[in-house]
Amino acid sequence: MRRGIGIDIHRTFGEVVIWENGVLRHAGRVDMTRTGLEGFGKNPSCDGRGGRGG
Repeated sequence: MRRGIGIDIHRTFGEVVIWENGVLRHAGRVDMTRTGLEGFGKNPSCDGRGGRGG
């Protein structure tokens, strides 16, 4: 299984996309704060819900 995670970083938020097995999907937004990024990083599915939700 191949997987890549990308974040388009803005001043206050990041747009998250996940590429997995040839499929690209939008995974939501994450706050560009320590709390938001830590929550995103701790999320086992890494789907962006650690910040503003997805």
